[in-house]
Formats: sequence, C-alpha cells, structure tokens
Amino acid sequence: MLIALITGYGHPSGPAEDKEPHIVCGINIMEHKVSEKDKKNGVKDFIDSLVVAFVIAMIILTFIIGNYMVPSGSMLDTIQLGDRILVSKLHYTFGKPKLGDIAVFEYPVEPDKAFIKRGIGTPGDTIQIRDKKVIRNGVLLDEPYVRESFTRNGALGDNLEEFNLPEGMDFMMGDN
Repeated sequence: MLIALITGYGHPSGPAEDKEPHIVCGINIMEHKVSEKDKKNGVKDFIDSLVVAFVIAMIILTFIIGNYMVPSGSMLDTIQLGDRILVSKLHYTFGKPKLGDIAVFEYPVEPDKAFIKRGIGTPGDTIQIRDKKVIRNGVLLDEPYVRESFTRNGALGDNLEEFNLPEGMDFMMGDN
C-alpha cells in the first residue's frame, strides 16, 4: 500500500492543463500480520496499564481526595442530602481552617462517620448561641446561608451559654 501526500493537480514545471496529481512524498507501507506473541504482549501491556491505573487511583483516594456522601440535611440548602462531594485531604495539611470554611471531619464518638459542617469559631474565640443566633467574640454573625424556615423551638442548641474555644479546637455547625 502506498500513502502519498498530494498537494494538487498539475506538475509544477508542466502545463496547467496537466491533470495528473502532484505527489510530494510517498511512503510504502507493507502489510503486517500480528503474531500470537504480539497479541500476548498486547494483553499483558493492557493488564499492566490497568494495574498501574488502579494503584494510582487508590493512592489518590487514600491520601489526596476523599469521596463522601452527605449523610444528613444539616447543611441544607448549601449541600443537599445524598449529594456526593469530593474533598481535598491535603488542604489543612498546609494551613489552618478559616471561618466559614466547610469541612469534612470524623465524628469523635463514631470515627467511621463523616460530618460535614461550617467553621464558626477558631481557637481563642468566645462562642454563644442566643435564640438560634450565633455570637462570636461578642458580635452577632451574619449567616445568609442559614435556612430561616427551619424551626424546632426549644431544641438543644437554640441557646448555648458562652464558652471559650481552647487551643487546637475549632467550633463547627451545620447551616441549620
């Protein structure tokens, strides 16, 4: 088989009426039959590629990215119940959580459960909740993400006495 690059009709040194194709370069490709050995090597290469891809995926999912399903409606309307989210496991390795950050962390009582909450206070802050309103360091927080329609009068957390966050502790809450 001959593969050729054709630039047009007519030869550059010939008359314009010349209707023969002008071949710039041609490559003669011989037919190649695949041997059984080549087929086995191809299958082996494919399996090797799958193994490498699997190992890389496991490293990424174990150390770099977390895949979580939202287990509750505590972050509605920001995050929906049943949503799947991907989070960076390295983010807080290089820095501290900031106020307003949404973080995924282990529930201290049941470490195999993941909580998804918003950062409300950092070490040294004074936190108080009065009539479902959060006060940090004496200032009422502006929380536009909170669902106003959520009501459970008298529920635990509607009012919380003032307390100071010790070093190494952050205060996290759901959006409602």
